[in-house]
Amino acid sequence: EDNYANQVRIRIWRRPRPTYDSGWVSINQDQAKILAHNIGGDPEHYVVDMQYRSGNSGVNQRYYGGADFGANPAPGANPNDRVAAYWRSLNSNTITVYRRPEDIYAPEVRIRIWHYWQPTPPDYDSGWVSLAPGAAATNLIHGLGGNAANYLVDMQYNSTGSGINQRYYGGADFGTKAFNGTRTDDRVGAYWRSLNNNTIALFRRAEDDYAAQARIRIWKMPRPDYDSGWVALNQNQARTLVHGLGGDIGDYLVDMQYRSGNSGVNQRYYGGADFGTNPAPGANPNDRVGAYWRTLNSNTITVYRRPDDIYAPEVRIRIWRVAKPDYDSGWVALNPDQARTLGHPVGGNPELYLMAMWQQATGVNGVNQRHYGGADFGVNPPSGYSPDDRVGAYWRSLTSSSIAVYRRPEDGFARWVRVRIWDYSQRVYLPLLQK
Repeated sequence: EDNYANQVRIRIWRRPRPTYDSGWVSINQDQAKILAHNIGGDPEHYVVDMQYRSGNSGVNQRYYGGADFGANPAPGANPNDRVAAYWRSLNSNTITVYRRPEDIYAPEVRIRIWHYWQPTPPDYDSGWVSLAPGAAATNLIHGLGGNAANYLVDMQYNSTGSGINQRYYGGADFGTKAFNGTRTDDRVGAYWRSLNNNTIALFRRAEDDYAAQARIRIWKMPRPDYDSGWVALNQNQARTLVHGLGGDIGDYLVDMQYRSGNSGVNQRYYGGADFGTNPAPGANPNDRVGAYWRTLNSNTITVYRRPDDIYAPEVRIRIWRVAKPDYDSGWVALNPDQARTLGHPVGGNPELYLMAMWQQATGVNGVNQRHYGGADFGVNPPSGYSPDDRVGAYWRSLTSSSIAVYRRPEDGFARWVRVRIWDYSQRVYLPLLQK
């Protein structure tokens, strides 16, 4: 006798792979089941979908949430039957599903949960820590405890001239073309290493000008949408990892860490570096070290360990889907040796921003962080490059209204760059399930 649905409309979205999928779970009449999803984070930021499956109705949502029949039940049911199913008691680790006592539509149920992480204030912020060039590593006590495998670590630099920046992130050695030869073989940038559940170590390289101060922030993260685990890599080996997340890669936050016996969990020479005549202890002149990721798409990502590397015998890729950024530059074209200042509307305090910059190139590299922060090749450049070529890109001079991006003079990896900014002082959640 319905008078309210004389027209109906069905729309179907192809959503990315859910963070949690229970699969089809058998459930008895008048039974509650607790399902462990273990996503973590804030369950108010979840999108939950529940479906039923039965022999007569197939995949369905008949009487979704539960209904009590009266004197005129649906075919196959009886007067006063209590039918269908619902979910309840959602928290950061579990969800409960319940099938009603006389139900005939939901002998199996399926729960899927999508979670877009909203950047929040970090669990640890070191503040700006002064670092002396070439001095012993500075050990910071964060004291977070728990499992360090669940941490997201962010490091930024601060210096006169470059402001808040990530120039030569992870460390780089200049070649003979450095600033018209005035800084040949200088060792610049900074990196972090030896992460555990109590401490992390910072090191500023010997001739660095860009990391007079450094800052470490650590988030205890919800479960990533993809976690490769620790993947063993030989020197000079590339491996393509299938994450299968689908959707728009613009919703991804990608984190890459290394692990080695001497440096522990680290980001030494992140993106790759070529040593000059003053290599780090245990390495040789002109060694090609570090690792990087490239060729990111909605199904796969490729990781590569450089030919003489000693810091990344294992790498780990994690990907989270994140809420809409407060600023997204889109893909910005850069010529070699070009700097561009991008205006953004975020405002507030730039020290409360989470930043992400990606590079994009034509050909095999695609969306990448190859030589992120900038690197100078040594005497053994990759195919298509010359000794001492200056490659990669970086960002610097971050303020509440602008940021500068720069592509290095002989670069072939950052034809376009994309900058995203999240202001975690603003607590509004804006998920992007569809664009």
